[in-house]
Order: sequence, then C-alpha cells, then structure tokens
Amino acid sequence: MPTEFPDFEEIQRYEDEQGNQAQGDRIHQEIVRRELADFYRRNLLAPEGSAAATPKPYTRSELVVHLQRAGITDGSIAVVHSSFRSVRPVEGGPQTVVDAFVEAVGPHGCVLFPTYDFRQWCHEHYWDRNHSPSKMGIITETARTDPRFRRSAHPVISYAVYGSEDHPWTMSYAQDGHGQGSLFDDMVRRNATLISIGALDESNPGFDVGNVGYTLIHHSETMAGAPYRFIKSFAGIYVDHGASAKVRSFKISVRAPGFRTAVSSAMEKMEEEGVISCSRFGHGRMHVGGAEAVHERVMKMARDTPILLRVPVKERR
Repeated sequence: MPTEFPDFEEIQRYEDEQGNQAQGDRIHQEIVRRELADFYRRNLLAPEGSAAATPKPYTRSELVVHLQRAGITDGSIAVVHSSFRSVRPVEGGPQTVVDAFVEAVGPHGCVLFPTYDFRQWCHEHYWDRNHSPSKMGIITETARTDPRFRRSAHPVISYAVYGSEDHPWTMSYAQDGHGQGSLFDDMVRRNATLISIGALDESNPGFDVGNVGYTLIHHSETMAGAPYRFIKSFAGIYVDHGASAKVRSFKISVRAPGFRTAVSSAMEKMEEEGVISCSRFGHGRMHVGGAEAVHERVMKMARDTPILLRVPVKERR
C-alpha cells in the first residue's frame, strides 16, 4: 500500500492548534540568539577602529578545555558533525580542531567524523575508500587525510575514525547504512557522545538551516518504522584499500518524495527537554548528547508525533 501523508491543510491545522506555544518558542529562540550575538560582539571582537577588528584565534589547548567542559574526556567516543565557519578563527586551521578532539578523547577514546558523499555512490555509482573526498566540510576532509584516522567501509555513510585499527567501525563491511547492524546501531549500543558544531545557528551560512544536526536521527526514524522513510539499495563500482575494483551493493534509509526530516526542529525540541545540551566551542556553539537518549527520544517522536519530524519540500525536476 502507498504511504499516507498528511496534506498541507492538515499540517496547517496542526500548526494553528500549536500556534501559541510555537510562537512563544520562536520568540524565546530569537532572544537567545540576540543575546549570544551581543555577547560575541562585546567579548570577542576588538573595538571598532582598532587594528585587529577580528575575533581572537583559539588555540588547541583552549578548544580541548571547551571539549572537557562539555564532558569529552579520556575514553570518550565522540561522533562529530562540524562547521569550521562556526568555530574559526583557530590557530592552525581545521587541523587544530581535529587535534583538539584527538587530545580530548585520549589514547583510550575514539573520534568519528562523517565523510559522506551521497551523490558519488547513489548517482555516479563509484566510490574509492582511499581517495573519494568527504563532502561534509573542511574539518572532516582534514580528518580523512590525517594518517591517524582510518575510513569506515560503507560508501555513503562513511566515517574517518581515530582509534584502534581493529575497531569494528573500520573493519565492518555491513551493507546497511541505517538500521540494525549499522554503524549507528553500534553508536547507540556504546552510547557514543553526539556532537554537532554550528547547528541551529541561523547566522551560519555553512549549514542548510532547518536540516542540520545528528544524522543518527535518520537511523532512529528507521528503527521506529517511520512511514516516510524506507530502505533502498544502491550498487556501484567499489574500490577498497589496495584492492581491485568490484561491483557491490549497499543500503541506506531514504526519505519518501515530497518530505524531509525536520532535523533542526528535533534538535531544538531535545535541547528544550534537556536530552541534549549546548555549550561553547571556539567562536561557535556545539550541541552534545548521548546516542542512547537521543535515539530513544527520536523514536518516540517518530511513533507518537511523526508530523513533527517531517517537512514538505518541493522536489527538483
């Protein structure tokens, strides 16, 4: 049977019923954003007319302190979505950000930066594990090319991983990008720390506002059986470490046509409820939460109020 979706009138009725609360939330968020912008201007920018009218660059040690204050310590498993535009300026550039995470988790911890490229495998049907670049920002590409990191094997949902070489995240060739047996499933089981740097910041043009945050949310929707997502298989030419090219097939969870997940709305809801927290990282903000708690909350949203998680979109022709 085809999936039933609410029409636009149903969405409008829901928004009208929730209008007062939603309006209050928007006003509160705007006040918080203005206060942060004012703090930034007063405390981080040099006085007008001075020789240095740019923010003070952060050092690696200062970034490590920010991570430690957010609970990232020796032995942590940190899964990091990032925007360097939000963090900068930083002494040493993106490499310093990567180094700060490596130092914060210590020799017993693990850092994962997403190195996704949805188009190359799903549309061009080719992926080289060693050479295909990350399309998730300069910090993630810096991690991918750092010799301390190894890349996981899924051609769509891949990660640059710092940690033991025999870690299951870099050794697994599981076909599923989402759902049971995926890397996300392991993140939840290990209760990894999810970090999103620069999300929910409308002044940050480095992100698609309204659709940023934890990609584990899509895994949680899939596990909850959300009717607007389904598993699809994509095949292509796969080039592994030092191996000849092979035709292989991998699966990911994709959205139904006409809708996308309201990732930012889910993040804002979880921040409001205390499931995730917000703290400073460099000149930006980072949202931090445990994978287990985030997973459980999103599954509940997907089951009880799925309309909160999906946004109508016009498809490109």
